[in-house]
Amino acid sequence: MGRIILAFAIMASVATGAASGHPCRDPQGGSPAPEIVRKAQRFSFWGENPKWLDWAGEEAFIQRLRDSGFAYCYRDGAIEPSCASEQDEAVHAVVLLLMASEAQREMDEKSRLTFEQRWVAEHPEIVRQVRFHCLKLYQDHGGEDARILSACLGNLPAFSPLIPLPVD
Repeated sequence: MGRIILAFAIMASVATGAASGHPCRDPQGGSPAPEIVRKAQRFSFWGENPKWLDWAGEEAFIQRLRDSGFAYCYRDGAIEPSCASEQDEAVHAVVLLLMASEAQREMDEKSRLTFEQRWVAEHPEIVRQVRFHCLKLYQDHGGEDARILSACLGNLPAFSPLIPLPVD
């Protein structure tokens, strides 16, 4: 059990950029024009319109999340590339986490899942509660840094410490 907690702590610190050590927010608090965000996205690893934007069936939400993440990286008149890369990876992780949660819910053979995964898959209200909590946390911290949402949703496919599960 201790290794699982350590693994989630490491994943959370990577997802939140704790290891990067660079500030991603412009101290002057300025926001970039939409064309600056689009240009930075165009030159990013995934490009301006990654194919994964609509994989979770929420393209508009995911695009806003990505745009906000890139804007969060605006510093000294430009979008900082390593920060933008971290934001892209976080948004991509959000998409994959939402897809995994939905796939587990739709599985015919849920017996192949762990106890915690099965509990979440069989109780869709948990997904709604965790999502609501994570979106609130994201908004409470400015609604720009996608790493917050990614780290929070990181537990969703298996279990969530945010929602009590029955003891085995």
